[in-house]
Amino acid sequence: MSDGFFPLGVNGFPHGGIHFGAGSASRVDQSKGVRVIADGDIVAYKLDDAYSQLHFTQTRDWALYSTGFVLVRHKLTMPRAQGSTAAQPADETLTFFSLYMHIADWCTYLADDSLDRPGWWLGVDAFRIKAKDKQVGDGGASGAVVYTAPAAGTRRNTYTPGKPVGFLPEGSEVTIGETRGPWGHIKAVTSGTMVSPSSGGYFGWEDGPQAPWLVPDGVEDTAPTLTPEGDWGWINTHDHRALKEPTNVGTVVIPPKERPIHVQAGTLLGQLGEYIDYETSTPLPPAPLRQLLHLEVFADDSLKAFIEKSRARVAQLPQSDKTIFVIQAGAKLVTKPVDADIKLGDGVRLTKLTLTSTSPKTGTWIQVQPWINGPSGREQQYQGPVWIARSGLSRLGSPTGLSAWKAFPLQLSQAGSPVNADLVTYPRAELNSLGDGNVAVDDKGVTWWRLEVGTGAGQAATGWVCGGKQTDGSGSHPGTRWESPWAWPGFEIVDATGISLTDAFKRNLSVTGSASPNEQKAFAPSTAAVGSSALLLKLEQTVSRLPASGGVKDDKGKDGSVAVTAAKLQQALTRRWLANDLGHVILKYESEWGGGTSRWEALTPLMRNAAENWKCELERIKKLQWWDSVQGKVDGFPSGPVVNHLHPIAVAVNFILNRKRRDYDLGKLSTQYETSGRGPSTVSGGQGDPGGVSYGSYQMTSKTRRTDGTFVIGGTVQIFVTSPDFPWTSDFSGLTPGTPAFTQKWREVVQNNTNKFVLVEHEYMKKTHFDVQIRTVMSRTGVDLRYHSHTINDVVWSTAVHHGPTTDVIATAIGNLNMPNSETRDYDQALIDAIYAERGKTNAQGQVIRFRSSSAAVQAGILQRFRSEKPKAQDELRNENDY
Repeated sequence: MSDGFFPLGVNGFPHGGIHFGAGSASRVDQSKGVRVIADGDIVAYKLDDAYSQLHFTQTRDWALYSTGFVLVRHKLTMPRAQGSTAAQPADETLTFFSLYMHIADWCTYLADDSLDRPGWWLGVDAFRIKAKDKQVGDGGASGAVVYTAPAAGTRRNTYTPGKPVGFLPEGSEVTIGETRGPWGHIKAVTSGTMVSPSSGGYFGWEDGPQAPWLVPDGVEDTAPTLTPEGDWGWINTHDHRALKEPTNVGTVVIPPKERPIHVQAGTLLGQLGEYIDYETSTPLPPAPLRQLLHLEVFADDSLKAFIEKSRARVAQLPQSDKTIFVIQAGAKLVTKPVDADIKLGDGVRLTKLTLTSTSPKTGTWIQVQPWINGPSGREQQYQGPVWIARSGLSRLGSPTGLSAWKAFPLQLSQAGSPVNADLVTYPRAELNSLGDGNVAVDDKGVTWWRLEVGTGAGQAATGWVCGGKQTDGSGSHPGTRWESPWAWPGFEIVDATGISLTDAFKRNLSVTGSASPNEQKAFAPSTAAVGSSALLLKLEQTVSRLPASGGVKDDKGKDGSVAVTAAKLQQALTRRWLANDLGHVILKYESEWGGGTSRWEALTPLMRNAAENWKCELERIKKLQWWDSVQGKVDGFPSGPVVNHLHPIAVAVNFILNRKRRDYDLGKLSTQYETSGRGPSTVSGGQGDPGGVSYGSYQMTSKTRRTDGTFVIGGTVQIFVTSPDFPWTSDFSGLTPGTPAFTQKWREVVQNNTNKFVLVEHEYMKKTHFDVQIRTVMSRTGVDLRYHSHTINDVVWSTAVHHGPTTDVIATAIGNLNMPNSETRDYDQALIDAIYAERGKTNAQGQVIRFRSSSAAVQAGILQRFRSEKPKAQDELRNENDY
């Protein structure tokens, strides 16, 4: 972008946000619209009917601009002290806001029907279904799951959906009656047809209506219906496309305090709108030509105390919470790996190489064990393990000539250059995404990263840096450390409230060469006052480290200072280590969206021959100020427009992008208890089990129970062996699950293809059970458990495999917890207890409610499993190192 820099704009004024538009389109996908950066509540918004038009009367040029915006309130709660169970005081939660300014007007959506529209607009009762969910089972359609009525959640304005009763394919259209939070009760399906939530499942009448209150063809008439007659069920309207104009277009809308519009991270807020400035205005009638989004994040003065308390709390948090890697100024990196010291095959004939048990799964190098033919003709290991480049994986069977290292190629003893000149921070998630060529892991699990660092005077060099062990911080690179996000590493509140717009403008005219000699002399006091402010001194430290332009350093002023300009800030943003400095400034200044226009009117005498156009611009500034429309009407909103502005990306990197998905290497709990770890060859007898004979590591059933209590032969194992990704489908052709012939063929295929079968089986279960359950929980609760502990993901796997992919066990457990969702050990520990309590819940007769159809012996075994599995899960959580 050519403007919208943080924390100083092109006009020299402090600027509290960042801009997205044509200049950022090549780096950021803006085609899917403006999305909210984190979970929160929409507390105010404005949708223009049509863009405002500004006529510059002096030059007779025209400009369009959007006054539309969305304001979202967020909560950030610091972690409890380790071991603490006391309720957290109010000052351990920060209320902050994100603002999305210059949103597209209503006419934009009318002119382009392909543009996606938000589903949360108030007053809309017609929606087109988008591809939010998928039907369960192979070949499932995209669309939306329909549920029974949602129940009130444990927190205000939250709801938990009921049970799935239907599915609306993508493109279907509905009208809505009653609403509860984001959930809307379907009045009618106006386009398309509702079908079963399961691909190929029974739903409605084959030659008649398709509705959830009808007993489907093929099911006994005495079977219960899914909903009362006339009840089409409920959908989450936020996930779908609004088809009508919302109410109160053209005005600032403030939802009721008791019913703010709750949105999840990534929810569509709108499309980029227009903002044509003076430089791009035209003499022709105004037309859209400059899309722009102004994004900012701000908080009131409670931020300072919150940061101080957060930093103090860090000492009470576990080492594993430290996910920000800090490279201090003066840290010496390793330029390159040591040269290989072995040529494999020299002096001895090697038969093969095998990966060692400690060889890393990712990274530039792998550890291998060489083998030779022994005296008896049998292969034996030759000497100790060595390291080779990962590119040598294809030559494990013919290793002669490969270069190798006796020790890991990167050693801290080689650290010397380059020398890092500026403190810089990296979240672990960013480091791990650098790619194999820039990541290396040794046999002890210590990770190295290849990074570009600043070496002074704007120059850069590349080197390797070691992150040590995340568990205890040992073995880390000298001059580096791991920090908790709650230490707010590098962040600093800079008070710029002493800078007047008039002084800032005078200084900007002087330092950019736009002022005449006489003006420069007259503006000197303003230039000096702004130049000595905390903000400019901070920014000067950054831009002074830029490289010389054309080999010649900028002349310094009489006081030795370097002029800070928007052009230099733009240059600094292209260098990771300098952009890091700018992003960690927290700018305390008066918001441009409030405070009246008097400070802007004071600039009029400085506008020379453009004074008439400037007076026109003042009208735009006045129309853009929405602050007074919100202040005093929204809980937690600052009492005045002087606020602390945080760089949106820096905050996201520090707190949000440190999130790590942990949905990998799953199944340990379920394989241990369902097959005692015996693997895919396991076949159960089926005695007392309504699912009949069960097969494999995850005990896929050979019978499926219908809603009327009858069973269909085949079950999940039939779906598995006929799925597109199953390589041995022809081997099972004509065989019936549960029969001796099917069982014999199953064991034969497993025996002949054990390793491949394990992978195929596991991937199938992940796709059909785990992934479906994750989506089900997200749809019902808004919680994405993939970013919780690996243990929770293992428990989700166990639950999905045991109870079925769309079970409500986990969603119900989350609803039963009287605590907000947080990606912490405390929350996950409580959730594990709640999940197993729900899985093993019994009725007055002592029956396991979710397994009432099973025999007493099977139910007893299930309860024993839960009593054993839960403490193992809790132990796994306690021993988890990176959560």
